[in-house]
Amino acid sequence: MAKRISEVLRVSEDTLKKVGIFDGFVDIDSRLYVDPRLLRDSSAPEMKASYKRFKKHFRDVYILLSSTQTNNDAMWRKAKTLLTFKEKPVMALGYSIHGTAGSAIGLGLACTLIETAHQIIKAGITEPTIFELIGLIESGIGPDRISDMTVAIIFPDLLEYSARMARKLKLATLEYHGQAIPCDPDTEKGIILVPEDVLSSLPLAFDWDSRDFVCAQNEELREKVSSIIGKTWRQASSVKKPELKKVLLKYPQLIQDALNIYKSKKAFKYNFDDDPAGEFAWEALAKRYAKQYPIGLGKPELKQPDDVFRLVEKICMKYKTLVEDNGLWEVFWYNGKLRNERIAQLNLFGVSDVYCEANNVDITRESNGGRGPVDFKYSTGYTARVTVEVKYSSNKKLWGGWNKQLPIYNKAEKTKHSLYLIIRTSDDSKVIEKIQQSALAGTRDGKRVPKVVVIDGRPAPSASIA
Repeated sequence: MAKRISEVLRVSEDTLKKVGIFDGFVDIDSRLYVDPRLLRDSSAPEMKASYKRFKKHFRDVYILLSSTQTNNDAMWRKAKTLLTFKEKPVMALGYSIHGTAGSAIGLGLACTLIETAHQIIKAGITEPTIFELIGLIESGIGPDRISDMTVAIIFPDLLEYSARMARKLKLATLEYHGQAIPCDPDTEKGIILVPEDVLSSLPLAFDWDSRDFVCAQNEELREKVSSIIGKTWRQASSVKKPELKKVLLKYPQLIQDALNIYKSKKAFKYNFDDDPAGEFAWEALAKRYAKQYPIGLGKPELKQPDDVFRLVEKICMKYKTLVEDNGLWEVFWYNGKLRNERIAQLNLFGVSDVYCEANNVDITRESNGGRGPVDFKYSTGYTARVTVEVKYSSNKKLWGGWNKQLPIYNKAEKTKHSLYLIIRTSDDSKVIEKIQQSALAGTRDGKRVPKVVVIDGRPAPSASIA
């Protein structure tokens, strides 16, 4: 099972909770982001300095670009340096050296950002805050890059925060960039700690409300832009970024409008108690259900691909029973809304891991467990492997995953067996039936096709009678 920071540091979950430390997974990226707007209201004193550091960084960029005379002069080059952010291999959301590196902003993207920012400044926008909204219009800049960019800027403060918490909790430490930060006692690798209250499920710059109307100075302009980007900033944020960027640069008063609304909005930290995105729900439910409903796998010899396939098939069919008959479908939903597909993938991994651990079966998670496909290798050797792909039936790429993605992935992994596990999340079953027919036709033609497992993940009606 994936480890939490508390487990690695050998302290209780409650200990980290009490002092406000994010207890993420050390080897699975979360879908939480450091929101720059939350820094100033953090209870951690180091984050107060962070907000000032963040604002100063972009104020310096703004001053440089406001003063530049020609592209690639000294001030232009200095601004480019300030907008170039290298990957930090010690950082992941979990924020550990164990984890994956962040999303860097290299020289190419930095040059694009400078060009855009320079055009905005020339258009008369005088606020450095515009850099917080750059992801709204710049291709390649999403919530992950805004978060990683923020982390890169405030990294010295995160080190200081981590060192203070290490002293407070009497944790094992190592020296890193002049600070004694927490470390994993077993591997002696460092852990960068992050306060819970600077994390959100979506940075405010990307979280527009349907009431955030696009305001223009006159009715004619309102009608003109609404036909292109919509009447609200939520609608505008769904427009392709190059098209939105073109409109905003043509009518810079719209950029100022977006800035005004952004500054008036309140950023909200992630609700860890309720966990609406299911960032931790999948793990707790996986453990509870797998232990409550055990299956006897025995100690199978996993020497041949067929052996592994039968094992994985048995686990997937048990997962189907847990979802459909034992209520595990609840992990897919929150207040009637479907959670991200990734939660179903991680939940299956969690259930599988508990079953395999209980039966002394080796399981290796081959993907990163975060943003990519979830694939497992259940084996004791190189050739005995099975690919498992998980998708919601409501996923628009459901057919493409079957027809294109899975065959390509199987070829890359040199696997002979695979399962396509479909979580049915809507009443529409046309694509599911199309896939099943395709699988049946392939089998009749003597082809080796992935086994299709359909799991009904729709909310089950209550068994109670009024």
